[in-house]
Amino acid sequence: MSFSTLAFLGPTELIIILVLVVLIFGVGKLPDVAKQLGTSIKVFKKEMEDLSDGKSLDDGSVSDQQSEPRDVTRDGTAS
Repeated sequence: MSFSTLAFLGPTELIIILVLVVLIFGVGKLPDVAKQLGTSIKVFKKEMEDLSDGKSLDDGSVSDQQSEPRDVTRDGTAS
């Protein structure tokens, strides 16, 4: 969804979206959801800046080791 699409949302549509969000998350969880969303956006922007600066995304939290592919049988066991 681009910004030009958001420009066509009128007050009625925004109210409907707000009511749906309140129904889905509840009034008590809205501050937590908003905080998590803000944190996610902040981390995403930081990672995008790091990527454009040429910095590595590897901070040591993800293992660089790749496991060999395994064959899995129909009953879910690995061979």
